[in-house]
Amino acid sequence: MTNIFLNLSGKIENPVVDALQILKKAADSLGVNFFVVGASARDFILRHQYGIEPRRKTGDIDLGVEVASWEQFKTLFESLISTGQFSPASERHRLRCGTVLLDILPFGPITDEDKKISWPPEHEIIMSMAGFEEAYEHSITVRVTSDPDLDINLATGWTDFRSGCRVGTEE
Repeated sequence: MTNIFLNLSGKIENPVVDALQILKKAADSLGVNFFVVGASARDFILRHQYGIEPRRKTGDIDLGVEVASWEQFKTLFESLISTGQFSPASERHRLRCGTVLLDILPFGPITDEDKKISWPPEHEIIMSMAGFEEAYEHSITVRVTSDPDLDINLATGWTDFRSGCRVGTEE
């Protein structure tokens, strides 16, 4: 049985719920864990639980996906696109589902010994994923909708993990 920390059912916009439902189905079918991170997690709690509008708004939903390899990441991406509901956006980690933008960031066994990833094929974009595994381990479960039940995990710290992102080669 899952312990629900917050019940946000009926409070989150339908396009967001729809995107998360499709993502959860695809991720579950591939055995991929995911959670909402960054400003998106903050906004879910502040806006939808407490009615507080954040001063800085985010235009996307940031997700950490726990994958073992780039092949598994690619399979998840292709699985989402094959639903006909998702399409690639301008950046290689971004998908669009209707009006909802999703930034999908891999963490876990895919990272190197320094907890960094370098995006194929050129490997010029390097991101630090430090803290993602710990954030996932300490994430909370939130009910997004009760019809049907959809529970997702949210990071409890609202740090923007992408601050370690840098373009270029490591020195």
